[in-house]
Amino acid sequence: MNHLKDYFFLILCLLFLPLNMLSQTKQVKIKNVNFYFDPDEKEMIVTYDLVDHSSLELYEIELTFVDGLNVVIEPVSMAGDVGKDVQGGENKRIIWKIFDDVENLSETARPILQIVSINNKP
Repeated sequence: MNHLKDYFFLILCLLFLPLNMLSQTKQVKIKNVNFYFDPDEKEMIVTYDLVDHSSLELYEIELTFVDGLNVVIEPVSMAGDVGKDVQGGENKRIIWKIFDDVENLSETARPILQIVSINNKP
């Protein structure tokens, strides 16, 4: 009968061990998103932090804007920490040449940043 208790305890440990390990794993997040328009350069600047990241991974970051009427604007003319192979860290910056893509942008438009995929570094 003692062996039955030992087996039962072992099975419980094996069941709950993966749950404990998953709860300790951090998940990469986008935080501190800010944006402003630079009238001299006619550019929208979006800044953000990519936190709880792994130094062994690169991230694909996607930027869209949504206005007050839920109209989605997908910027194309962008540079900086956007697209594939973005490293984690703070003070990430995206520069969008707005007028290369749209004639105007509603004052209610807000940036939406998403992590599309995660890739291991070569």
